[in-house]
Amino acid sequence: VPPNNVLITPVQCKSLWRQFKVETEYAVSQAIAAQACSLHWHLSSSLICA
Repeated sequence: VPPNNVLITPVQCKSLWRQFKVETEYAVSQAIAAQACSLHWHLSSSLICA
């Protein structure tokens, strides 16, 4: 691919991907934890009411 057709280099791409993963990892883990907590709460309340 000619250099004038390349938006970013492979090295820049790899670096940006690592940065994206680091920046989103916390938000994703918090969302998963909140979902698990909500499911646990829903199941617990269903057992109490049953």
